[in-house]
Amino acid sequence: MISILTVTYNSRKEIERFLLSLSEMLKNFSLGAETRIWDNASSDGTAQYLLDSQRDFHRLAILLKLSSKNVGLSKAVNSEIADSRGEWILLCNPDVEFSNEVPKLLEFAFSHPEYGVVPDLKNPDGTTQRSIHRRFPSFTRILFEYTSLGGYSSRFISFVRDDYKYSHTKFASPNRIEQPGGSFLLLHRKTLNNLLENGKLFDERFPVFWNDVDMSMRAKARGVKFVIAPEFRILHGFGHSIKKANREMLLTLFFGSYGLIGFARKWKMHPRVIQTVLFLDAIFALFLGLVAKFAHHRSGELGAQGSGHVVVTMRWRIMKFWCSIH
Repeated sequence: MISILTVTYNSRKEIERFLLSLSEMLKNFSLGAETRIWDNASSDGTAQYLLDSQRDFHRLAILLKLSSKNVGLSKAVNSEIADSRGEWILLCNPDVEFSNEVPKLLEFAFSHPEYGVVPDLKNPDGTTQRSIHRRFPSFTRILFEYTSLGGYSSRFISFVRDDYKYSHTKFASPNRIEQPGGSFLLLHRKTLNNLLENGKLFDERFPVFWNDVDMSMRAKARGVKFVIAPEFRILHGFGHSIKKANREMLLTLFFGSYGLIGFARKWKMHPRVIQTVLFLDAIFALFLGLVAKFAHHRSGELGAQGSGHVVVTMRWRIMKFWCSIH
């Protein structure tokens, strides 16, 4: 049996495509399946749709949990894993669409149960996503990826960011990757158990972000490896819930003690230095913003709308540091 696990939050449109494509895929699927869905207190009609779907999609064997509050991704996934019964566990986001590639991916995994297996994820327009699966983070990679200074430096030294995200890597055959995203990850129960820490796959101190990065660091320490199988392609919408959430809250969850800084503390990656760099980066971003605003003002090219855009951009760049100390 395979246990298909997903967590929804205001995912009404996405989960409909998810279930329809899953139902179609399972028509010719020989392995038994259970579909475990945890809804994190959605307010857009997702919960009611899921209740109706339990009746409409008998083949999916939907096991639904409706949380009265948003407990975060990590806690929801851990709970579903603890209750799951499958020999195989498929973690996937509700914005993926299943196809006849999935049974083929499973066949590949059958012959490599010691690996965590991920497909080549595609955007809805068919282009390849190269920001989901990454290499292990390092201080240098964090600097180049998440700061304004790193972004400007990457115009001249692009290798660091490109290498971190496998940006220009063309996987022609199954290859090892260091850090898989949790958007579509297939694990055999024995491999999964080897990753558990106190019975949990994800560290709940990281409720939304950095939980999969932390899991990959634990996998490295325990000798668990991951493989991308590029022959099998899955459509992935990428971050549908994040786009609907409060940006300040997301920055806090990403950069603060529940995200990057907490991760850096756990893995001894110089959290104070990272906070100092983010502070200096905020000053750098503010300086660049003021210079740009002054230059455009002098030339008369910057209207009210453009001026507002500069202010907003500066504010969010400075917010990275503010959020990192919370």
